[in-house]
Amino acid sequence: MTNPINEKSKALPCVLLLGVAAISFAAVFFKKAEPTHPLVSAGIRLSAAALMLAPFLLNSILRRKISKRFLRHAFLAGLFYAVHFGAWVTSLTLTSIAASVTLVTTTPLLLGIAAMISGRDRPDRWWWFSLVLAAGGLALISGGDIFNRVALAGNGLALLGACAMASY
Repeated sequence: MTNPINEKSKALPCVLLLGVAAISFAAVFFKKAEPTHPLVSAGIRLSAAALMLAPFLLNSILRRKISKRFLRHAFLAGLFYAVHFGAWVTSLTLTSIAASVTLVTTTPLLLGIAAMISGRDRPDRWWWFSLVLAAGGLALISGGDIFNRVALAGNGLALLGACAMASY
């Protein structure tokens, strides 16, 4: 069976553009969904994705192409993904979109720190420069919220969402 979307496919740029657009507008759509509870909005989004992917999963299970070990890891990753969405979407109700999105997308920064601590990566001076630059940007975007307890809680939830994303 061939993959309909491969590196040589003309559809690939369109699919990538659609994916980037969907991710880029996610925070705005979640804000527009208010007064729907944020966990309900996140649950609907995850349920819709699960329903779209379920036939492919079922087909792979029936053909025995997926091991039990893989399913356990996928389930654990799904739990982290649910924590990511629940924390992040809730943060959108407590802090600004700019602060929430900036904090929830610190995943590469967190993964870099984890790689350094675990010894899997030895950072060079550019990594340290990037770390300082990213920390400065985070301070600028969310630093004004330090005296606002509600916004600070939202920032904390967005950071929890980043940690959960890094975990899966």
